[in-house]
Parts: sequence; C-alpha cells; structure tokens
Amino acid sequence: MAASLPDWMMLERFVFSRESFPDSEGAPFIKADGTSSHGGSFSIAFLVLQPPGISRLYLQWPGGPKEGSQCVLVAAHRNLVLFRLTPEPLIIREAPFVDFRQDHFICGAQSSPSQRSLLLQKIPKCDIPGLLDWRDGKKVTTPRSFDLNPVSILCRGEEEFALAQLNFRRSNSEWGKIEAELCVLRSKASNRRHQWKSEKWLPVQCEGHERSDLENWRTDRVVPFNKYLGWVNYGGGGIIFCEVFKQKPDIFYLRLPILEHCLHQPPLRFQEASRVVGVTKGSMGCDELRFVDVVCQDSNIIDPLGSGDKEGFTIAYYALRITQSGGMEWDMLFFITCYELWSINPELPHELLKHPVVSMDDPNVVYFLMSERLEHVDKVSVVTLDMSTKKLLSVHPYINGKEDLLGKDGDMVRRNATFLQTFLPSELPKFLKSHQIS
Repeated sequence: MAASLPDWMMLERFVFSRESFPDSEGAPFIKADGTSSHGGSFSIAFLVLQPPGISRLYLQWPGGPKEGSQCVLVAAHRNLVLFRLTPEPLIIREAPFVDFRQDHFICGAQSSPSQRSLLLQKIPKCDIPGLLDWRDGKKVTTPRSFDLNPVSILCRGEEEFALAQLNFRRSNSEWGKIEAELCVLRSKASNRRHQWKSEKWLPVQCEGHERSDLENWRTDRVVPFNKYLGWVNYGGGGIIFCEVFKQKPDIFYLRLPILEHCLHQPPLRFQEASRVVGVTKGSMGCDELRFVDVVCQDSNIIDPLGSGDKEGFTIAYYALRITQSGGMEWDMLFFITCYELWSINPELPHELLKHPVVSMDDPNVVYFLMSERLEHVDKVSVVTLDMSTKKLLSVHPYINGKEDLLGKDGDMVRRNATFLQTFLPSELPKFLKSHQIS
C-alpha cells in the first residue's frame, strides 16, 4: 500500500541530479518522463515528505548527469510546479558557437487508476524581446531572460494557469511615474498550444512618497496569492500586485511593514535569510498572506550562513488584511524576542533562526533554519514554532555536519554550506491525492 501524502510540502531548492533514483525508503516517490528541446530524454521524481521533513526533486538523465546541464526549481502554485532545465550545451556552427538553451516545464497531478501520476509539459520559449529603453528615438532591446528577472505561475481552478514576468521603467510621458510591461502566457493545463503575449506600458499605482521604492526595483521572489501574483522586493520593502489573468490589469504597490526601506540592497540570499512572504490557510478557508521579519537587535543584516547573534533577535509576524474600502494593510499578529523563546523553550539552542517558511495549512506555525557551528560544515536543523504560544513544536535534522558532507548527498551539503536557500512551499501532494482513482 502506498504511503499517504501530506496536503503540502517544503521543497529543497537544490535539485538532485542522479544516474538513478534512490530507494525512497517508504516515502511517496512520484515520477514523470520528459524530453528537452535538444531531444534528450530525462525523468524527474518528487520525494514527498510531511513537513518538517524536506521534500526533494530528483532529475535522472540516461547515462548519468550531463556536464553543463542544470535544473532549477522556479515556482509552485496549487497543483503545478514550474522548473527550468538547461540541457547539455550543443556545439553549433554560428556564433556564439554554444547553445545553452533553457526549457521551462510545468508538472502537475493527473487522474490515473490506482496510482499517483504527474503530467509534464514543456512551455514554449518566449521570443518577445525585452525592451531596455529608448535611445535617440530607437528601441533598445535584449533577448528576454527569465534568470535575473524571474517568471512565476498562478493557477485558476485546476485547468487554467498563467506564467508571467513584470519589467519596470520610468514613464516617458509623466515624470516620476513607473510603468510595467507584463509578459504573460495564459493557458490551460490540458492545452499544449501556449502563446506568450506582451502588454505594455501599464501604470504602477502607488502613493507619491512610495515612488522612490520603485526607482531601483529588484524582484527577489514572486508569490501567488488568490487572483494575484505579487512581485516581492525584500530589501526595498514592498510588493507589486498584478491580476495576471486580466487583459491590461491594474498593477499596484504595497509596502512591507519594515522600519527601513533600503536603497542599496544586499543580495537576495541575505534578504531571504530574514524575511518571507507566504500564503497560508485562513480562518474562512481562503488563502491569507503572511509576512515574517527576523531582525537582529544590533541592526546587522542576517548572514545566511551565520549561527549566532550576540545581541539577540526578534521575530515579527504580520497578516495582510482587506480594509472596508477594499484596500490592503498589514496587521501585526505576534512579536517574539529570542529571550522569550529561550525562556519558554530551554531545550532550544541559543542560535539565530533564519529562512522562515509559513505553514500552508496552519497559520500559527512557522518553520525556520537554525545553524550550529561545527569544524567543517555547520549542523543545520529545521525548527518548528507555534507563533501564538511561542512554543517549540519540533527540531528536525536537515544537515548533520561532516558526516553528511561525505555521504551520498554530499553535493547538496557542499552547495548549502555556502548558499542556504529558503524552501519552496507547494500544494502538489494534495492534488495528487485528489486525482488518484481508487
């Protein structure tokens, strides 16, 4: 009998590229096969674990991993997961003589008798160039990239989905205004004919005193929330919401409830170590947006690999509320100091909590990573807190130090020893359960 699936999972962002899939040791292993744009076949498999266990995406190439190939988890919403695959580079006769083509795939649940099954589809390449600006009355364009400016996914029901990217510029017609280009693909999971479109230039609605937030905008993450995609800038401290299923949608800006909005922003890995915007199940069964902000009391930026903080830290937890006028505002739910945590939970090591993830099925629960300094590689654990009671629910092993560095997952440990990342929440397991025909 197959092991039961949870309603959601926390996906490790490191993709495990292997010659063969490992023994799942009783945990659910969901597989699918695909073909890259270069014609090479590959297989993927999700190892699904109940949080605080960390789920994984495995990639299998015939004959083993290809040199120069790469797979990146991009985004997830409801029944779909989006990933980017860079196959083995091809040598070509014309400049630049090497083809580093990138493929985007969506995978989701499909109905299957007596077993869990994945549907895997390749998304067509977007050939719409990105517009940098105008120079001497001429458009300056560049090939569109989904690397530095991320694309994300939003589902509507179980059939419709949209992939979207936002690009920003100063208005040519009105001083101080910021405009956005929406590059979007709207389609159905059952339809293999997908087409990218560009809608420009759409005004970004914001207050006058907020315009400086948008001057040097950098998208750190894109979060799906109800009918919106939200482009988040953790350093600048704000979210740009866009209803991507609408033609020429309204786009508006909302500040995050932080004290300082940085003009000179540290890299994403520093910002995401201390902040996260996440979706959880609300009291009425609808999705609600939460914001977690971990702040060192010495005002230093959190080092994603740091293990302690001499001056202590605080955790603020906010909920997004819809006002009577239809606007949005942040409401602080909980504020916790590290000293309260350590007093209530004496078994909790006196270490910094970082890389928060909001539980998708319990709005009071937040998961954190905690590093404890060892000689070669830090020991890293997943700490589960109930924010309403300030109680420690569990400490779950993630990286056990040097012994894991020498083990079968040493590549993941080496990468995370220098580049910890926040896990990707996904509800795919819930839809795999509902699509299984018993």
